[in-house]
Amino acid sequence: MRNVILAGIIGVVLVGCATTRTPRGENTCGLTINSEPDTAFILYSKEKEGPWELYGKKQGLHVTPSVSRMRKDEHFWVKVQKAGFAEPEPRFVRATPGGNLNVHFDLTEAAETATVYIKSEPPGGTVLVSASRDGEYYPWPEADGEPVTPAHGNVPVGSAFWLKVSLPHYRDSAPEYVQIASALPITLEFDLNRFGKHAEPYQEQVTISSDPPQATILVSDAQDGRYEAWPPDEQLQLTPMAVMVDCGQKFWVKLRKDGYMTTQPQLVEVVRGEPVEIHATLEPIPAPASSSQFSTERDPGGIVVQGYAVIQEEPGAAKKAAILDALGTAIQEKYGAEISSRRLANNYFLQESRVTAEARGSYIDYDILEETQQDGIYGVTLRVYFKDDVLKRVGAQNLRFVLGGVETIVVEGMEEPATEARTAIADALMAAAMKVDEVDEPMADAKSLAAEAERFQSDVALFVHAESSLHDKFGEFYAYKSRVDYELVTPRRGEIIASGTVEGHNEKRQLTAQDAASQSLEATGRKAAEEALSKLAQRYDRAATHSVFVTGVTGQSQIETLAAELRTVEGVRDAQIFGSEGDICEIILVLNPGLRSRMADIVQGLRNTDLDVVQGDLYTTVAKIR
Repeated sequence: MRNVILAGIIGVVLVGCATTRTPRGENTCGLTINSEPDTAFILYSKEKEGPWELYGKKQGLHVTPSVSRMRKDEHFWVKVQKAGFAEPEPRFVRATPGGNLNVHFDLTEAAETATVYIKSEPPGGTVLVSASRDGEYYPWPEADGEPVTPAHGNVPVGSAFWLKVSLPHYRDSAPEYVQIASALPITLEFDLNRFGKHAEPYQEQVTISSDPPQATILVSDAQDGRYEAWPPDEQLQLTPMAVMVDCGQKFWVKLRKDGYMTTQPQLVEVVRGEPVEIHATLEPIPAPASSSQFSTERDPGGIVVQGYAVIQEEPGAAKKAAILDALGTAIQEKYGAEISSRRLANNYFLQESRVTAEARGSYIDYDILEETQQDGIYGVTLRVYFKDDVLKRVGAQNLRFVLGGVETIVVEGMEEPATEARTAIADALMAAAMKVDEVDEPMADAKSLAAEAERFQSDVALFVHAESSLHDKFGEFYAYKSRVDYELVTPRRGEIIASGTVEGHNEKRQLTAQDAASQSLEATGRKAAEEALSKLAQRYDRAATHSVFVTGVTGQSQIETLAAELRTVEGVRDAQIFGSEGDICEIILVLNPGLRSRMADIVQGLRNTDLDVVQGDLYTTVAKIR
């Protein structure tokens, strides 16, 4: 009886794939699996490429350290996984009868990475990278598989490099500078030109000048997109500037200079045989009239900081590193000791820049006030605008939001209502000095919320559709992916101001499915709020139109007097009588940034015309002559 019990115990401690009882001794082999640190999950497979299964789970042998026995002639591949650590290479083990095998894994912490996707037209090009624009290029080492387009790979956050695509019988793409600033995925696309009769792309000169000069040149692929200094590989991106640009290029240009109003975006299309010349006269930001209670002077706000980097081969790269150094300083000054920032410079490219989650994405704009090069050091002086500064600068601060929508979590196949994303969005809006009213009941669409917003007397309605579902699961470790679709719309009319989609997922953590989903929704909601505020600021940062409808009109002279008085208001560029019908007349106003939200108060306070404002929003004011 004692031997039977002993044999049963031996059978339990065998590898999870064993199904027969084998006595200890010459027909078995001891197997010890360790890791540093321990408590790593152990997986095994008959093939190196998988599929992988959890090792000895039923017997409690699936985490390190693990001691078991292998049957005679048994063999397989083994590896370990631990959250927050890089996965080591698999090891092959084969039983040695009567012997003992020891397998040890030294684990290293996994660096935060971003996935970079690279495409080319035509595909099949080799992806090449270099530390400098004109340096030696070599195949992309981080590629997952062969570095051939379409290709992708995980690159450490903080990395910076030059990248191009090469394909036989085609001209190499122009080198592109890549800076990995966050863990968000990046997609790069390259159009390759074939060698032959017209292999070399035609170029034309683009000349940009301004009065006054020394204005920063900003470009974007879209009129409402993110504008960046141009050209990216030049030291100083200031007017006047003349650059040769490939024909077929199309982009938007605007100019910015401290103390002057940013110019309106202008479309540039580079066509063969047609050099492009752009000249803009920048208008000074008007000084406020002391007698006007409706002054629209822009408070510059922000934080003025300096940043420095050593110049080696690439002044342009040193400038970017100096800017990032200054931004890190601004974040420290803004948030104090609660924010830790660590930066390491290697070969004059920023290798690492980490700030805590509260500061990531907190600044949304900056102005370059001064650039210097002295004794091999590149220096920049920036005015960095944070959320509240930028919104204040364009007159979009202290707006009243109404927030609503629909939000769900799918846990174990069951859809449940949720509020985490909207709560995170409301917190972010209030942190930016906005007023927020929430609609508790689910809203079908943005127009329904816009109609509801009228009773809150809101300036903006923010409709949110958020959902979270399982992204990955390993044992008791869960990762959930979330998606937040949002629309900023005007009250009552429901006209779209801006919209977008933000997606994200958290890493596998030892949480309940509900907690993992909630954390994913909260993080994605915060990102959506940041993006929505940024788009709102962009929308305000340009001239806007506003309609004033006046009722009770008894004569043309009344309307002409009203239009003339509106033209004298600080920030109103023009006021034109659009049309009239009966005792109703419409006046179209062209306004400076940010004035729309205050037009109802301005119309109510006019001195030469007695008016009672009936209602007003960002786009319309309705008033009645007394």
